[in-house]
Amino acid sequence: MKLFFYGSEMVSQSEYPEIEIVNSEEMKYLCKVEECMLAVINQYGITGLSAPQLGFPMQMIVVRLAGGKKLTLLNPKIERMYGAETDYPEGCISCPPGGNYCPTARMQFINVVASTIEEPDRVRDWQFTSGDARKVQHEVDHLKGTFFLDRASVVDKAKVLEQFHQWKRTFKQDGTGFPCGGNGHGRSTSTQAQHS
Repeated sequence: MKLFFYGSEMVSQSEYPEIEIVNSEEMKYLCKVEECMLAVINQYGITGLSAPQLGFPMQMIVVRLAGGKKLTLLNPKIERMYGAETDYPEGCISCPPGGNYCPTARMQFINVVASTIEEPDRVRDWQFTSGDARKVQHEVDHLKGTFFLDRASVVDKAKVLEQFHQWKRTFKQDGTGFPCGGNGHGRSTSTQAQHS
């Protein structure tokens, strides 16, 4: 399993294929993809992940909602965004190092149309608010090749990219340090949002 970083072609596509469940073998494959995504989420203490970040070019996201519940959405589409737009620090495991955050504007409420891995043939409406809305917006952005820093100010984006490129040089030179949460041990202790 490989994590793809900012700038990689795998995470830069503007559109990924929709998931169409035809048979039980394809369903088993989707469950395996979800298992891989959850392993990364749990290991690194992040709140969400998109399938393309692990090299699976498909419209699938996994998020940990408030209270810790896992939600896997297939072919999620944001139909409506409303309420207050607020800036809050976000980071991404695909844009290391841990703690590489910047203020990112997101809407307070969103309506999403998607199916779940438990019911792949049933498309339904979902409403997310506050932190959960932010997590889902972050992950759905990944399905369009958009990163949190693409929504930041020019100055903040430059700072994030500077830290990322510095990390890349160090990572390539000594081969150490898989990207992780803010404390360097796999789990973020920050109150800031470490999404995928």
